[in-house]
Amino acid sequence: MANFIDYCKYYGDKDFNEVPFNDVDALILAELSYLNFSEVISILPNTIENVSKAYFSVITNEKIKNKLNVYKYAHNLFGNVKNTLRFKDILMTNYSRIVDTEKQFGAITFEYNDWIYISYEGTNEYMSGWREDFDLSNKFPVPSQTLAIGYLNKEAKKHKKIYVGGHSKGGNLAVAAAMEAEDNVKKRIVTVYDFDGPGMREKEFLSKRYQQLIPKIKKFTPEISLVGMLLYSTPNYFVVQSNMKGILQHHATSWQCFGSYFVPATQSESSIVFSEETKDFMKNNSEEDIREFVASIFEILKKSNINNTETVTLKKIVTCINLVRELPATSKTKDKLFKLFNILLGLYMPNNLKKEKKKEVKKKETSQKQK
Repeated sequence: MANFIDYCKYYGDKDFNEVPFNDVDALILAELSYLNFSEVISILPNTIENVSKAYFSVITNEKIKNKLNVYKYAHNLFGNVKNTLRFKDILMTNYSRIVDTEKQFGAITFEYNDWIYISYEGTNEYMSGWREDFDLSNKFPVPSQTLAIGYLNKEAKKHKKIYVGGHSKGGNLAVAAAMEAEDNVKKRIVTVYDFDGPGMREKEFLSKRYQQLIPKIKKFTPEISLVGMLLYSTPNYFVVQSNMKGILQHHATSWQCFGSYFVPATQSESSIVFSEETKDFMKNNSEEDIREFVASIFEILKKSNINNTETVTLKKIVTCINLVRELPATSKTKDKLFKLFNILLGLYMPNNLKKEKKKEVKKKETSQKQK
């Protein structure tokens, strides 16, 4: 089976007239937004080919060896697209990167002939971005969403077809920006690509703005998804086969494709349970309780040294569960937190949740027989 690196090798010598822009191209451009182009911003706007020469002259493998895997995967991907006929002449322009204590935002625009692709960066190593991910459950818009909306409206002044996309939080930003875009911009949006990004609160999901956008949204999640199953998203999403295990399937480099199509798969039971549990809590609790719940999750993850999906380990999840046990019995969120982290344990160890469910079924059957 193949991933997007193999796709670059197979289709790199074919231009967009021979093989039209497709979902795998969209994922590739979404992934490139993870790269930090701050050191080469002076040469923008410029083609992928020319930007890559400047980029690789200052950003070496040695320089990123201690970075998150998501950067390493994007770095490797950039090296594979830079000289291909398909990608080398795409123009890179208007790079934006903002990080402070309140927000984490990154975006870049790719231009080619009659279309532009606006790519939003997902969550990186900064704690402010991690915090924003949790704030999505009780705020709209969060600071990075406001920036994403402004970025799209500004970039869309160019009279071209518009594609918008991103991976992880970048997928959420793409949807938020398209949903809140000016009317003349919305008309020119062809597709909104959400690659395993968190959804919206129920209020925004049920809004006319979101519902009208659904036909243009293409959402993709791997079989085991944590981030992409949060909150409310288009029901018409595509599940992609991954060659990684557990929550590491969030890494798009593991997503399998056949030609210009993703290989279909079935959503894991643990991902569905996680999604239903979180939605149930949001629906049946006040905004104040939700804020307390989110603050508790963030604090527990912080104490366990988990600040992104790459830093999740079995030992740290167990630490989270032990921290929940230490909460006072009067805590409104204790039971729900305990259940949530046990589901996370199931997502990290896919077979774990199935074993627990089998035990529950067996226990019920034994109880019924005794009656």
